[in-house]
Order: sequence, then C-alpha cells, then structure tokens
Amino acid sequence: MISYFLSGISQGSKIYLTIDEDLIHFIGKNFLHLDHNINALDNFRCSVIDAIIEDEKVNLKNIQSFDSQGKPKCLVFLILSILAAYQMSEDDQEEISEKDYFTRLRSLLGLLGEGRPNGMKFGNHSEEILWKEWNLWLLQQGFQPTAYKGKGSQKYIKYPISQTLFRQVDKDKLQELFIKKQWTNSWDAPTLYSQVHHEISYLSKHIANLLRDRKRLELVADSLHEIHQQWLAEGCPKKPIKKRKNQYILSRNLFTGLYRTEDPFLGDIDYFLYPKQPKFKDNNEIKIQYQNQTEVLREDRQGWYLPCGSKLTVEDLNKGIIGTVINHNNLEKFILPARDFWILIRDKEDEDSDIYATWASPNLGEQFIILCKQNLMKDLQLLKDEKLLNWSEEIRPFPDHEDWLELHQCQVLSEAWEGIFPSNLQLKDALQPKTKLSISLKNGLKIPQQKAWLKDYPPNIIIYGFYPNIELEIKDIFTEQIIEHSSQKTNQLISVSFPHSTSYLVTAKARNDFEEILINLKDWEDLEIANINLNEIKSNHNNNLLNTLSML
Repeated sequence: MISYFLSGISQGSKIYLTIDEDLIHFIGKNFLHLDHNINALDNFRCSVIDAIIEDEKVNLKNIQSFDSQGKPKCLVFLILSILAAYQMSEDDQEEISEKDYFTRLRSLLGLLGEGRPNGMKFGNHSEEILWKEWNLWLLQQGFQPTAYKGKGSQKYIKYPISQTLFRQVDKDKLQELFIKKQWTNSWDAPTLYSQVHHEISYLSKHIANLLRDRKRLELVADSLHEIHQQWLAEGCPKKPIKKRKNQYILSRNLFTGLYRTEDPFLGDIDYFLYPKQPKFKDNNEIKIQYQNQTEVLREDRQGWYLPCGSKLTVEDLNKGIIGTVINHNNLEKFILPARDFWILIRDKEDEDSDIYATWASPNLGEQFIILCKQNLMKDLQLLKDEKLLNWSEEIRPFPDHEDWLELHQCQVLSEAWEGIFPSNLQLKDALQPKTKLSISLKNGLKIPQQKAWLKDYPPNIIIYGFYPNIELEIKDIFTEQIIEHSSQKTNQLISVSFPHSTSYLVTAKARNDFEEILINLKDWEDLEIANINLNEIKSNHNNNLLNTLSML
C-alpha cells in the first residue's frame, strides 16, 4: 500500500489515501503478484481481520507503532476504513451518515450488529491514534498529510471521510461529461481541471464543492486527470463502465514538464523536457524515442526523471511534443502539452542554484517564474493592476522570437481574486492562492539527504499568510513537550531556541486554517555519509560541456 501511494510522488506533496475495490485488486496483482483467481479484496480484508479482530472485538493496539522497517502498521486498517467511507458514498447523497459508515465498516470486518464495533467506543481515541501515527510518519518522510478530524459525532469518522474525493457515482458523471464534450485529447492535469471547472454548473453539488476547494486543487486536478486518462485508455467508451471486473487500467501516457537552466556568464536560457514519473512504474527501464534518438530515462529525485533531449525550441512550446515510449508494458507515449504558460519554481533541495522547473505550484510567499505567450500579458497586467500579482522584470528567453516572455520574481500578493475574471481562466486557476497560510524554513545549516538541520544551526521560521497574526506551536514529537506557544506576526523571520536534537512539529493556526511542518535536528556525530547521484553529476557535466562549447 505504501509503495503504491508514494511511488512517483515528489517530496512535499500532499498524500491522499483514495481507494476503491479496483485499486485494491490492482495493488494485489502488481505489487503482490496475486494469481488472477484470488480475490484481492477478500485477501486484503482477511489480513486486516486477522490482525485486529479478537473474539468479535476490535483491538487496534495490535497495529499501533511501526514494523521492523519503520513503516506504520496501521495503514491496512486505515485503508479499510476509507473503503467503508467510499462504499457509503456510492449513493448520490451529500450528507454523511455515521450509522451508514459503521454498517459498511462492520461488513468489511465481518462483524454483525450496528454502530461502533466493540473496542472502538467513541471518546477513547483508538482510531485517532492510528491516524496521528500515519500523519506523523508522512511528515517524517517529507510529505504533507491530509487526514483531519471533524466535530461532534463525526469527530473521528471524518478522518477516513476526508480521504475520499471522487466516489463511483462522481466518476460516472465525469465520464458522462467527457463523452458529451468529446474530450478525447490527452490534456495534462491543469488543463483538464480548467475545462471541467468551466462546466461546474452542470455537475453535482459534491463535485462542485471539490472543484471550489482551493486547498485540494492539485489533488482534485490529479484525480480528475486519472479518471480521464483511464477513460482514454479504455478507448473512450460511449457509456460509463459500471463494472470493470477488477481491471484498473493505467494511463498509457507519460507527461513531461519543463526544466530551465541559465548560463551564469552569458545569461543564455535553455529549456529541456522534464519527465514526471508515472503513478506506478515497473522496474524495467523506460526508454523514449525523441528527435530520432532513443534515450533511457534515469531518476533525478522522487517523482521526476532527469531532464532529457535537446534544448526545446519555440515550435516545441507552441505545438507541444508527442513521442514514443519503447517496449513498456503500460506506457505508449510521452507528452509535452502545448500550453500558453508555465509556472516554474526554484529547486527546493538547492535554493542557491539557478535551476527552475515545474516541480509544483509555488507556496504562499514564494517567488517564481512565469513563462508565457505574449498574448497573456493583458491578463497578467490586469492581475498586477489589481495588486494580486507582482513581478520585477520581463525578459525574452528566445532572443529571435517575441512570442514568449519570462516574468521574474513573481509573487502572489492578495487573496481577493473572486471578483477578477481574466480571459484565460486556466491562468487564474494556476495563480490564485490555494491556502491562507504557508510555513517556510530559512537559513540554518541543512543536511539535504537526511531532511534535517544541524542542531546548533537550526532554521528560522517564516509563516506566510493573509492573517496579520497566527498562533505558533512547536512540540517535541516524541515527548510531546511544547517548547513554543506564542502569537506571531506573519511574513517575518522567527528565531526559535531548540533545547536538543530531535524532531519538532511546527503548527501555525489562524481561525480555521492551519499548516504543519516537521523540523529534524541532528548532532554532528549523527551525520551520515551522503550518497552521490552520479546520474545527476553526469547530466550537469553534459550541460556544462554544452554551455562551454556554445561559448567557443
């Protein structure tokens, strides 16, 4: 389960445990290599039942803490509880029934009766302990957790419900939309999201609420893209497929972003293909055919392959690129979408470098580059005039062409975007802030491969936000001792004195908004020898060699 949910996902991403029966069968087949005659869902249910059911009673203490590899043992039960929430939501209803949820959970666990199962009485926090363990483990791995508790009777069942995005009934309605609009183009996730968002008035209340949820925009966009890619892989059927006979079809396409380099002496700017790792890939080498050459994709970092191919031209950006993936079981094509703009952020693993790429959306307070066509400047100027967006300079990355511009040191200034309607709505979707708070760590002496800082040189904290003040809490995750609880101003450096080397959970709260980040501090004697990425060194060497030859 962990391998499925984290494969191809870049560091810093938010993790949702969205699951259905088709996915469980897919994981059983592709990760456990179960025989086709074995029902993966029944196999999975039995493994959970064996782990936690004793004398018709649930004992969640059996799956607390971590296994010998340091992985949380609780995940199997959490997945089962999410499946109960998913099944409960198959009917086209908006309100969640606690009774319905536990009826589904009991059925999956093979328990009779109604209400909370024995051993899961309300108020003893039994399942909440597991969710907190999972959330903390994700933070330690460099990801962002997304499960949270609710209020009242839904206080604890909100955890699994918060992980369900599109239900089966929603997937059917979305496929009906794809069929009606004949959306047979293989768009990337942001483009598809904007197309679907434009049809929001024709969709169900549940789907519309997901589309309006700025905090989950990227997750919703990725889920939409997965549903659309599956529909394309199935041959664009004219009716939604109700029963797939346990067949979960992967996307046949590998999408690429952009990787930007700049010569420090001449100032020449080059763009390269930057392939994103697919959600699931086997161990075979992925080879692509591009510009009459065959190239093997090699891993750069989690979620991404190293930049590849020759430097991109204006024609490549205008028309996009569709190439071939060679001899791969799941993939057929790789695609650079033709888009009017791209947003590039600085390398978070090396913020002193001049490398920018399409790693993720910029965080609040983060400066970024917009690469765009000249015809978008009217929309961008509108955003600047309304004091929603600012940038420092405009340059032409392709000296012989005026069609494309780069806007440097771009930064979002305000959250008041609702009354603004640029002609390019996809541009607004991409730039409008997704959160009201963001935590950033600055300075200090960082140990990148260990996701830590030296204890004597910890980072400063900056809480970017649209609130003037926030509540800051910092606690030792092992002892739960709170070392800082104070009111702080946003958008200012905060220095904290950490008592010893360990892991600290930093939480920023303002009204109903909160953000969390983990700070790991290590002593000198705890440092480990770093692994050297020879592929990255080779790539950098080749790029430097090309730059030198161009100078000659």
